[in-house]
Amino acid sequence: MKITEYKEVPLDQIDIGLSQARTRDVEKNLDDLARSIQTVGLLEPIVLAPVDDDTYEVITGQRRYLAVERLGWSSISAGILDHRPDGDISKGVSLTENMVREDMPTRDYIDACTTLFRRYGTIKAVSEELGLPAHRVSQYVKFEQLIPELQERVNEWGPKEYLDMALRAQRAATNSEGDVEEATALALADEMKNMSSLQRKRLEKVAKESPDATAEEIIEAGRRPPPEVRLTVTIAVELASALDKYADDEGTNRADAVADIVEKKLVADGYAKDEN
Repeated sequence: MKITEYKEVPLDQIDIGLSQARTRDVEKNLDDLARSIQTVGLLEPIVLAPVDDDTYEVITGQRRYLAVERLGWSSISAGILDHRPDGDISKGVSLTENMVREDMPTRDYIDACTTLFRRYGTIKAVSEELGLPAHRVSQYVKFEQLIPELQERVNEWGPKEYLDMALRAQRAATNSEGDVEEATALALADEMKNMSSLQRKRLEKVAKESPDATAEEIIEAGRRPPPEVRLTVTIAVELASALDKYADDEGTNRADAVADIVEKKLVADGYAKDEN
């Protein structure tokens, strides 16, 4: 079994079939993939197998196929196999492709986005250039977004978790015109340094709901202990290691990472409201 040619194939001649190894979360972040393809093009052709003279089955690349279909493309670049493998072999090929395909390391995303942010100066411009959603670009260029005074704070404090905290403080001190009130940002950052993730979010919420409040007023309201429930969770060692890696990547501690994951899941599934 080998690819004999590459060509543009009309989408109406393609069937996904039943041989795909990836059957769950197929459409997860599909809009992001479509946006990327629309911006930079289809960088890697899909692989098709002939079914008959004018019909093909997707062997690898079903998400790329679905993305260009969502974009309204009439055709897609594809490598054509010399024959159609049987179902088991086809599923094996699909599984292998998904196993060997690794996402680009987060550090590489950070480096690329940071370089472009320094060049263009805005999250929107980087988002448009790379075809990535703005909220993802924002996560990758946290330090570069900070005003110089907060960058100095983060460099002084050292631990990675303070980077996210400093960005929260800056957002809380940003007025409706998009200008950062430097003194307020520094005061909120200093206060947030000794707060839990939940308290920091409360401080942000207070600042957002009271744009004309002074730093002192925001801090006083934010200091009021929010209602909370303390939970004890037992997880497998392997998951604990994964959790620590997540916490490290997000620049936070284990407890706040758990709270963050739970919140994101509940918001994504519609059980809770996104307060950010």
